[in-house]
Amino acid sequence: MSGMAWNVGPHRPDAWPLRQREWRRLLALPSIMAVALLLRLQLLDHSSLSLDEAFTRYWIEQGQAFLWGEGRRIETNPPLYYSLLHIWSAIAGGGDSALRLPSALASVALVGMAGWLGRQVAGPAAGLGAAALLAVWPLCVWHGVEARPVALAPLFEAAALLGVFLWVRRVAGAPVHGGRGARPLAAPFALVVLGSVAAIHTHATALFFTAALGAALAGALLSRRAARLADLAPAAAAGAVIAAISGPQFLVFVAQRNSGNIAWIPPLSVWKVQSFAIPLGPGMAMFELPGWLRVALLALLLGLAAIGAARLRDRAAITVLLAVPMLYVAALLAASLGRPVLLPRVAVILLLPMAVLVAMGILARPGLAWRAGTGALAAGVLALGLGMQLYRPASATFANTLRPDYRAVVRFLQDEARCAGPVFTGHAWTLLGWPHYAPAERRPLMVVQLPEEEDFRRNPFFALHAPRSGITFLSAAEFGRMVESLPASVILVQRTPASSPPMRAQIAAWEARFAVERHAFGQGNNEIVVHCLRAPNPGRSGGGQSRAWTFT
Repeated sequence: MSGMAWNVGPHRPDAWPLRQREWRRLLALPSIMAVALLLRLQLLDHSSLSLDEAFTRYWIEQGQAFLWGEGRRIETNPPLYYSLLHIWSAIAGGGDSALRLPSALASVALVGMAGWLGRQVAGPAAGLGAAALLAVWPLCVWHGVEARPVALAPLFEAAALLGVFLWVRRVAGAPVHGGRGARPLAAPFALVVLGSVAAIHTHATALFFTAALGAALAGALLSRRAARLADLAPAAAAGAVIAAISGPQFLVFVAQRNSGNIAWIPPLSVWKVQSFAIPLGPGMAMFELPGWLRVALLALLLGLAAIGAARLRDRAAITVLLAVPMLYVAALLAASLGRPVLLPRVAVILLLPMAVLVAMGILARPGLAWRAGTGALAAGVLALGLGMQLYRPASATFANTLRPDYRAVVRFLQDEARCAGPVFTGHAWTLLGWPHYAPAERRPLMVVQLPEEEDFRRNPFFALHAPRSGITFLSAAEFGRMVESLPASVILVQRTPASSPPMRAQIAAWEARFAVERHAFGQGNNEIVVHCLRAPNPGRSGGGQSRAWTFT
């Protein structure tokens, strides 16, 4: 033992602090993702299912054969999301939180992708800044707790976007941060193909995003000094694979171009441009603020993004952070010029490059005052938007439109013995959420079809949905005769503009002959009014107990 020497090397008093800093760098992005996940988990049970989420709940119950067959031709959103959620719900159940959890996980993964891309473009600080911003970005948070295809499509689109970034970097021979320089195109090829195919089979607008990716990739490859047409061969092969797999879905899109399911999209207007742009920045709830203020808050974020964009020199970064987003919006406009699909839900993927650019704008100057000031302003705008969006649920904003509180209505009807009898509703879309919450004995609905409304009985979805859910459609006259013949009934009304004069006349007649109790749940466009009609009240000569209410 005496001849054995222990070589422990020189003592380095700074070794442990170095390791601590390295651990902090390694754990920073996972920590931001963990905070993003906790925020979304807290919001999973924030409200009853929205109209669209209630549709998701019903649609996934129809089975895989239906989703990829008849359902594929009816629903304008492709079947992949519904198919995956069908499998998930068989494992985790069909509760509100269970249905929304995959969306939350996809949103958190998008935060991680923003962190990775920011690091590749501008270093670790930009990556962490982009991830932190996206973790609390109001539009990302909101769609991250919705059981809708729009929550999953951005994840697939982001995978394809990162594939294009790696593709351009490797063709140029530039090293990938944390990598070993130029490497084969197998990984970028797989990301572009798999991400694009999955996105196209998840959301209809992903077709435009994929076209934007292809055009931007081709432009980046041909803009190099030593560019050759042969460089496009792998990209052309990727496009061919995407087209071959997605061809049947593309034909479905073509067949649905005049579908009534997208007829609700309004024509181009200043308001529509605002409703697309404002959620990209401070959030949907900002429409409660004065116009000049919400535009100023959006301009602050866009200004920081412009400063970040001005610092871009790398071809790969310019391609994914500028070229793809601009081509995507241009494709949306060109393909639907009369009624452009400029909706906040299709803009979620744009938040990833925007978060990276804003982070780069905050880091554009080395001074602490600039970074702290601009960072605080950006965080303040997003926090204000998120706070208004989450903690003002009664306001009539985009964030909560068509989110009636079915839970409260069902609890009330279960506890209130005076509200007996069959349940009627006058708004056909209102019925979507009812079967999910109502007990079996109150689940059957009778829906009144008003003459001035769209005839929902001719809608392919309702023609399928009604018999499977025990729904009966009635004319206004049939409705009136049935209510007058019943000792008690319940009418659910979602707050919307007043109905036709004949219906108001019938309402006035019922108020004169019935005891009417009116109970409201929610406010604004969320409000559901429950009208409990009981047998004629001979003790009153002046009519029922309710005086003013609307029916649609």
